[in-house]
Amino acid sequence: MNKWRCSVTINHQDSTYGWVNKFMREGKFLNDDNNLQCKIKSNDMPWWERIKDDTTEKQEGSKPEVEYNAGPATHFFVWRGRWLQYIKYEGKKLKSGGDKQLVSNDNLEISAYGSDTTILKEFIDAAVINSMSKDEGKIGIYEQHRWGIGWNKSQTKKARGIDSVVLDEDLSAKLVKDIEWF
Repeated sequence: MNKWRCSVTINHQDSTYGWVNKFMREGKFLNDDNNLQCKIKSNDMPWWERIKDDTTEKQEGSKPEVEYNAGPATHFFVWRGRWLQYIKYEGKKLKSGGDKQLVSNDNLEISAYGSDTTILKEFIDAAVINSMSKDEGKIGIYEQHRWGIGWNKSQTKKARGIDSVVLDEDLSAKLVKDIEWF
């Protein structure tokens, strides 16, 4: 049976998990599906951008918007003329970390008929490009993981010109020279 089907599995801890789910939601691939999860729609805009743009805030007491995502089940959709299967597995909920946050160990599998995985790779690549296009022209700011096991992207900001940075007289030129040397 495996010769007739190819698949890729994405773990919830990998960044592509969020990117693929967001791409599915924004592309409205599962609009007519009968197995959905709902939650109050969150503003994807980072807090430092929301402070500048208060027009997106709802009036207190107004009805919140509801967002629908694929529920844990098997879903089918068409992408670039091919039927793809999207299976979302709801994993065991675990308490993790020093603050005992409840984490769901979800995974998803995307598959297609045939043995050529190109369509799946193209789909994931499109999801990554969709996510990255929103950060185009911005600089990623990272912070160390709270347990010291790596770095996590905490926010993105628009790049500033070096002339907008206030430094001592020659320090700006020395920094630029050091960066170019590096």
